[in-house]
Amino acid sequence: MCADWLRKHTLYPCLTSVLKHHFYNAGTGKTITMPEIGSAIKEVIPSAEFNFEEGFDFFSVPCRGPMDIKRAEADLGYSAKYSLQEAVLDYFQYLKKEIVDHELTGRSIQ
Repeated sequence: MCADWLRKHTLYPCLTSVLKHHFYNAGTGKTITMPEIGSAIKEVIPSAEFNFEEGFDFFSVPCRGPMDIKRAEADLGYSAKYSLQEAVLDYFQYLKKEIVDHELTGRSIQ
C-alpha cells in the first residue's frame, strides 16, 4: 500500500499519542478471507477477475485469528473506521488520485 495512505489511516494516530506499548495492531479485529477481499474488490471494480482454484481453498481458511486490537482501543481510542468494502473503495479512490497526480505532475507514486 502507498505510504501516504498508511500514514493517514493507520500510523498517524499512533505517532501523535504517548504510547504505553511498543506495538499496536490496526485493523477490524475480524478475520477476513481472500474470497471476501475479492468480492469487495469486485464491488468497486466489477471487471476484476480472480482465480481461486478448486480443492483445498487455502485462502478461505484463516492462517491465524484476527489481530487483537484491544490495546489500540484502550490506549488510543482506536476503532475501525472502515468496513472491508469501504476500505477497498477508499484505497481505490486514493490510488486513482495518485495516478492522476503522477501523470499531471510527474512526481513519483509513493
